[in-house]
Amino acid sequence: MNNENRSKTPLIVGALLGIAVIGALVAWVTGVGKDPANQQEASNPNAAGNGTVPTEQVPQTKYADGSYSAGGSYTSPAGAETVNVSLTLAGDVISDITFSGNATNPASVRMQSQFSQGYREMVVGKSIDEVSLTVVNGSSLTPKGFMDAIVKIQAQAVNPTQAS
Repeated sequence: MNNENRSKTPLIVGALLGIAVIGALVAWVTGVGKDPANQQEASNPNAAGNGTVPTEQVPQTKYADGSYSAGGSYTSPAGAETVNVSLTLAGDVISDITFSGNATNPASVRMQSQFSQGYREMVVGKSIDEVSLTVVNGSSLTPKGFMDAIVKIQAQAVNPTQAS
C-alpha cells in the first residue's frame, strides 16, 4: 500500500461506521425488525383492522369482589392453635384485612400478637394470589394458620364466571 492510500483508510472506515450508525438509528426509530404482532398502529384507531372500533377490555378477575372470612389452624409446640382472618377483595387485590388470634398458651399468644403487628403491610394492596407469608415479626407458625385461612377465602371467593 502506498502512503496516499494509507491516509484515506481512516476516512473510509469512519464514513462506513457513520453510515452504519445512521442506519441503525433509522431502523430503531422506525421500528424495522420489531415483531409486528406487538405493535399497534398509532394512525389507525381501528387497530383490530376489521373496521370496528375496539371496545375497552374489562379486566378479568379470578375472584369475586366482596368481604370474606375464614378460620385457619396450625400446630405449635403447645398444640393446635387457630386464627381468624377477614378481608375485602377488589379486583383480586386485598383492600382491607383483619386478623385475630385465638391462642391460650402464653407463648402462642405472644407470637400471634407479634404477627398481628406486622402482617398488614405485607398483604394490603397485593393480589391475594401473591400473598405468601412465612415469618412475620419473628412469628413463623402463626403465618401458617393465616395462610390456611387465606386458602379457604380463595376457595370462597372464586368468581364462577372467570375461574380457570
